[in-house]
Amino acid sequence: MKHAKSLAKIMFVAFLIVFSVAYVPVGAVSFTIKNTYLTLMVDGTVKVVQNIVAENPPVEVSLKLLGEPLIIEVISGEVKVPVEVSDLTVSFTAFERNNTLTYYTADLTEKKGEEWILHYICNQTTHVILPEEALVYSIEPSNFEISLENGKVVLIMPPGEVRISYILIPTTFEKTETSPQPSRTPTPTTYVSPLDYLLYVILALIAIFLMFMVFRRLISSKTSFIELDERDKLIVDVIRRLGEAPAQKIMEETGIPKTPLYRRLKKLEKAGVIESVLRSGKTYYRVKK
Repeated sequence: MKHAKSLAKIMFVAFLIVFSVAYVPVGAVSFTIKNTYLTLMVDGTVKVVQNIVAENPPVEVSLKLLGEPLIIEVISGEVKVPVEVSDLTVSFTAFERNNTLTYYTADLTEKKGEEWILHYICNQTTHVILPEEALVYSIEPSNFEISLENGKVVLIMPPGEVRISYILIPTTFEKTETSPQPSRTPTPTTYVSPLDYLLYVILALIAIFLMFMVFRRLISSKTSFIELDERDKLIVDVIRRLGEAPAQKIMEETGIPKTPLYRRLKKLEKAGVIESVLRSGKTYYRVKK
């Protein structure tokens, strides 16, 4: 009988253990904040980055923000997940072990004249990265540490209230002069003899002369671009047949009235098709060679 009661107790305890394990809700395991970084911009905006480790994902995470977020996002593993923000509290589901919460806020800084004041309260250790132009003259509390990460000075502040006062000073960069480095391979020097110079001058003069002749030929041959109608061609044929002739003779041969004839003769002469010569007080026209 005693053995039966003992066996019943053992079975009851085992049942309770199995029941409690079976009904533990998914995501009830806690999470931890690995580190918190605050990077200050020159305009006073603060970028807050918190690396969160979920012990047994998926885990429902709820965190208190340091300030009202302007922009906020959560990366779980390598995937961006939805977030909810209410009363400076962010909530999201961590589907992976490693998660990153990033947000920007302007609530942590205040400017008084040229002085900037960073003020916040955090229950974890924070890493503060100030602008390169910042000149710090007050840090509270005084039990902080300084480290160098990726070439930047980082203030490691203890949990609790933090107040840092600084001003921004313009940075100047001076150009460093370096001595010229000798060339390993000497550059060969080319010498030109006077005879070569003379040859270059002659070639240049020949080129100029040829360009002048081509230009002159283009000017003289512009008549090929003049479009002649039947009457113009008739006038040219008559003048060519007669060798040279006055306007009266051309008018008799072509039958073109005086006024239109003079207008056409003037056009042909201007175009360079014919030319006029004055002989014994009378104008004769001939085809231009």
